[in-house]
Amino acid sequence: MAKLGKLLIEWPPEITSESEGDDLFFEDEWDYLINDYLTKLMRARKSYTGYWKASVEGFGWRNTSGQKVIKALTGLNLMGAILPDTDNSFRIYQYGSGFAVNNVHHDSPMWGKEWYYIKPIAQSTYEKNS
Repeated sequence: MAKLGKLLIEWPPEITSESEGDDLFFEDEWDYLINDYLTKLMRARKSYTGYWKASVEGFGWRNTSGQKVIKALTGLNLMGAILPDTDNSFRIYQYGSGFAVNNVHHDSPMWGKEWYYIKPIAQSTYEKNS
């Protein structure tokens, strides 16, 4: 298994006295971090194709595991495909040729429990497994 690398993105961003209560601050930060920066990081992967394999360990209160293949051309597509539909806080790390995402939410409230490992795959692998 690859070694966890540099922290790339943390959501939500640090709240300062200037940003507290400012909904536009979070919209702007989300647009930048996920729509722009994560998309740029995805496309910079050496083997970027727009197709990904995502596996999860320690998901939710039942601590389940699983995997799926995803077509995601943007950071918003990628995060929307892997994270549960709830309020999430997450940290995205460099991980081998892809990313590792540590996520917390109401069913998994402790850092270090729910992990997603995402790596680029060939289109043929996606088509064979979807």
